[in-house]
Amino acid sequence: MNDLAKLWANTLIDLASPMLGSEVVYATDDFFAAKERLIDPAEPVYYQNFATTVYLFRKDAEEFYGITEKQVFDTALELYRKAIRLDPDDFSLATDYAQSYYGIKPLRTNDALVAWTNALQIARDDNEREGVFIHLARIKIAAGYFAEAKAQLDAVTNTAFGDIKKRLERNLAERENPTTNKTPVNVSTRVAVATNIPAVVQANIVIAATNEVDVPTDFMVSPPALRGQ
Repeated sequence: MNDLAKLWANTLIDLASPMLGSEVVYATDDFFAAKERLIDPAEPVYYQNFATTVYLFRKDAEEFYGITEKQVFDTALELYRKAIRLDPDDFSLATDYAQSYYGIKPLRTNDALVAWTNALQIARDDNEREGVFIHLARIKIAAGYFAEAKAQLDAVTNTAFGDIKKRLERNLAERENPTTNKTPVNVSTRVAVATNIPAVVQANIVIAATNEVDVPTDFMVSPPALRGQ
């Protein structure tokens, strides 16, 4: 447990705790569950929103507690994991946790792949599964797992993902052929280069030599949002 987590756990008083008489008087949406769950430490949504708040306001946490950004990220990720342990089948929670890795530079490749693979296992329909394939392909392109990334992009057939799929395919081609994809300055016509990439589907995660990889930011996802349930 890092210093910030110890501080919260051992010295700071949770003024929103029901044990102190606090209660939720209004919530914008309590369709899925009673609004009282928002401040109940026994509920996964409590830790999910706590994690999201720490994640979104990490600069404030850094300045106030005098800790590093890495320590703030570690605290947020641990809060997400605590929520997941309470509700391991919540797809929205699993994807919030997985998406949070995009904010960490350089990306913790192996941890992100594990998080998205866990989300894939609890996806409820093809739309959710293909959305996860997009994220897995994106990370694997950055990590150099080109054949696996292509196989997962090939599995995406939903037109809703068409634009981002094309962008990832272009990124994949550029990463695979960094020299042949460039047009010489003395040539006025562009020549398409054909490449043969085996479509190999691999179920197991391949561990990278390092857990840190830089991911392009041209199609960053939105940060997790607080849940009102």
